[in-house]
Amino acid sequence: MTHTPWILVPWAVFLGALVLKFWQLGIVLRRYLRGPIPSTESFRQTLERIWRQNQQAEPLRMMTRSMESDENDFKIDLDSSLVCEID
Repeated sequence: MTHTPWILVPWAVFLGALVLKFWQLGIVLRRYLRGPIPSTESFRQTLERIWRQNQQAEPLRMMTRSMESDENDFKIDLDSSLVCEID
């Protein structure tokens, strides 16, 4: 076992990559936390835009629901039309 210190090389590489990844994550987190605080007006506009999109999609949902209910309500009673008497 003369090469015992060489086993520490992969661990050093792993540790270096880990430190680098956490450093990058810290940079992203600091940018996010220092970013501008959104105003209530922009938040209200975002909510209104989402509400308008949902309102436009609602008639389509209602139409598909009515089509589904029409398909389920439309039934033909074949048994009653095939009844015949045999003497």
